[in-house]
Amino acid sequence: MILAIVQARMSSTRLPGKVMKKILGKPMIGHLLARLSLSKGIDKIILATSHLSENNELADYVQNCGFDVYRGSESDVLDRFCQVAKQYDPDGIVRITGDCPLVDPKVCDQVIGAFLKEKFDYVKVGLTFAEGLDCEVFTLNTLKKVWAQAKLSSEREHVMLYVFNHQDEFKTSVLENTTNDGRYRFSVDEQSDFQVVTAVFEYFHKKSIFNFSGDDVKAYLDEHENVYELNMNIVRNEGLIKSLERDQEVNG
Repeated sequence: MILAIVQARMSSTRLPGKVMKKILGKPMIGHLLARLSLSKGIDKIILATSHLSENNELADYVQNCGFDVYRGSESDVLDRFCQVAKQYDPDGIVRITGDCPLVDPKVCDQVIGAFLKEKFDYVKVGLTFAEGLDCEVFTLNTLKKVWAQAKLSSEREHVMLYVFNHQDEFKTSVLENTTNDGRYRFSVDEQSDFQVVTAVFEYFHKKSIFNFSGDDVKAYLDEHENVYELNMNIVRNEGLIKSLERDQEVNG
C-alpha cells in the first residue's frame, strides 16, 4: 500500500489559516485533496495536523470530505508522520505539504514509480520542478530511522531533512524534470502566492478544465506574465532556510 500523508495546520506565520482560505468557494486544502486523489499510485490519503483546537475546523472539513485525519504534535511534524504511518504499515509513504494546492498527481506517480522500481529508501523531485509540485516518497523503515535519530529542530519540523544531512546512510534518488522550471512558484506562503493560485484555478474553471497539469499551469503563467510576476521574487524554500537559521542560533 502507498500511503499519502498531507501535513497541514492553521498556524502559518506568513499567511495564517491559508489551508482553509477559499478558492472558487472551496477551501484550498479541498482542492489539494481532490487533485491528489487523481493519483493512480496512491492507495490512501490522510491529513496529519496538530492537536491544537485552532485546527478543529480544518480537521472537521477534511473528515467531512471523506478522508481520515490524524492529530499529533504541533511542532514535531516528524513525530506526526511516524505515529500515523505505523498504524498502516505501508510499502511507501508520500509526503505532501498543505501549501501545495496545485500538486500534480502525475508527478507524484512518477516519483512513486521510481521509488518502487529501484527499491530506494527515499525519492524526491528535484529543483528543476516548479516549487509547489513537491513530492517525496520513502519507506516506513526510513521514517522510523529518521524519527529515532533526528535531533535538530529543523529535522523534526521538515521530516526528511535528516536524510539530506546523512545521505550516506540511505539509498536515495532525485527525480529531475525534463525542463528546468525552478523559476515557477505554485506553492502558497504569502498573500501574493494565494493570488497566483486563485487566478490559476479560476482560469481553468472558466474553461471547464479540472484535471490540469503542472505543465498547463506553467503555460498559463507564460501567457499571463502579470500573474507570474506577483510572486516571482519570493525566495524558494524560505521556511526551511529560516528553520536552519534558528538551529544555528540555538547551537551556536
